Amino acid sequence: MGVFRSSTNVLHFSHQFVKAFIVSCIHAMIMHRISLPNEYLEGTNNVYLLDGEETALIDAGSDTPEVRDAVVDGFAAAGLTIPDLDRIFLTHYHIDHCGAVGWLVDQSGASVHAHPADRPLIEGNETAWERLNRQRCEQLDSWGVPANKVEALFDAFVEDPNLYADVSVEPIEDNVRVDCCGTPLRTHHTPGHSLGHLAFVLPARDEVISGDALLPVYTPNIGGADIRVEEPLVDYLETLQWFVDEKFGRAWPGHRTTIADPAGRARGIFHHHEERAMRVLRTLERDNLMTPWAVSQELFGSLEGVHILHGPGEAYAHLNHLTRTGALRREKEGYRLTADTAERVRSSGEESWELETRHRD
Repeated sequence: MGVFRSSTNVLHFSHQFVKAFIVSCIHAMIMHRISLPNEYLEGTNNVYLLDGEETALIDAGSDTPEVRDAVVDGFAAAGLTIPDLDRIFLTHYHIDHCGAVGWLVDQSGASVHAHPADRPLIEGNETAWERLNRQRCEQLDSWGVPANKVEALFDAFVEDPNLYADVSVEPIEDNVRVDCCGTPLRTHHTPGHSLGHLAFVLPARDEVISGDALLPVYTPNIGGADIRVEEPLVDYLETLQWFVDEKFGRAWPGHRTTIADPAGRARGIFHHHEERAMRVLRTLERDNLMTPWAVSQELFGSLEGVHILHGPGEAYAHLNHLTRTGALRREKEGYRLTADTAERVRSSGEESWELETRHRD
């Protein structure tokens, strides 16, 4: 009996030791949020400094003197300097998330990691950028955007390889576990806002660094933010469903403040898109046949700057998905309600339209 009690005590002690060891490993990595100014779009940017057995940074911000100063100050507050940096992980290719990566690499020699789909754009590959800009022009024309608005867009929104760094990017795929700073970090492909968008899961903390896939105030733009995404709405809805299913304790977004209830926020954005889908359908019920540009004018009003791209892109994302799921018919001049949809919209008092997360065959 005494031996049994002794064994139990040993087992209890071992369990406590293992638990303490795990807890110490979890806390081996410290995360610091660094808030950066953003001259390109609304709101501040966030980058995340991970400090432990090594030093890593998730996202890099745009490359301006103000951003560089803020990054240096953020490292200093953590007792670090830029040369301490070992690795940089990027959520996606947009300039306000990766513009300063060249400067950081020059200062530190850090390796850079991003999804293969966004890799050539981050590297400033001229062929990839020429293809993207050609696709943009073709899409803007197919969306019915007036020529003077296209000209105004490119005057206000200049994005080319020269803004990006001549750095080598190591591809990192979906669902890859990385031992980072003494704790596991897992990638998850979250397309919609960009083709190669990645979220970074911190399993030990039950948290996720969500980039622009989940934001606390704005809904991330889809359709215009990356015209390479063939079916932006359904891809983004599936990304939102992943956040709902995972039920993370907290999300650290690419802009503004932390998100205390990521699943709830994802459900809210999903419902927002169902309300927007109904607005699109009611707009078409009134005007019958419309281009994405015309629909975007009804949804968002007058559009200037980058919103000349983002507005009709968002409208297109909905029109494209509603066409694929049988609610609309696409014609040469634009989009039209099917007879069944027109009747359903007329007779419905609902403010939202249920959206499918998978395409029909």
